[in-house]
Amino acid sequence: MKEFLPPFFLQNLVWVPTRIFLKFFGHFEIIGFENLKNLKGKIIFVSNHSSELDPILLPASFPFLSRFSPAFYTSREKEFYDRHSFLKWLFYREWFFEIWGAYRVLVGKHDYEKSLKKHLEILNKGHSLLVFPEGEKTKDGNLLPAHGGAIYLARASQAPIVPTSIKGVFNIKLSDFIFRRARIKIIFGTPVFPLTDDYKTEIQKIMDIIAKNL
Repeated sequence: MKEFLPPFFLQNLVWVPTRIFLKFFGHFEIIGFENLKNLKGKIIFVSNHSSELDPILLPASFPFLSRFSPAFYTSREKEFYDRHSFLKWLFYREWFFEIWGAYRVLVGKHDYEKSLKKHLEILNKGHSLLVFPEGEKTKDGNLLPAHGGAIYLARASQAPIVPTSIKGVFNIKLSDFIFRRARIKIIFGTPVFPLTDDYKTEIQKIMDIIAKNL
């Protein structure tokens, strides 16, 4: 798979300095990794989204050269990032997202089969995927209403969903790292296999687990 090598190389290249930085300056803690020990191949990590650090934290929480690496991601359309700031317009480019492993959801299709075609292909080739079902970062620290795309992907690919709570990064500042005030946790829940195609109900169950661990 041509998409595999760039994110695998890049995510593992930055793993050591990222992990050292997070452990020293962020008091980085990983909880519940034992919940993943019997899982192989395709996994959908469903997480809350409260910081731009979130896509960096997930691969940093895996062991070096983990079987879950690289992690692939869902991302928004380019225009979503263009409207925020010049720096995001400059650096949040589709080519950069793709070498990190992020592929955009095709919005406006009103059809998960069409909008998540690329992500289903990634799962069916045995790779892991991180989904932020809220669709954007929280502005107040509370979880936003979640979309059901992760449930569609789990049902279509027969992949388990691992509820993943990212804690301690909402409104985090550089000074929090400099003065070692940051307390960052990644909490992996027990894998879930959605039982129905009621996307709204099933994704809410996942979000309730994530919220409980925050």
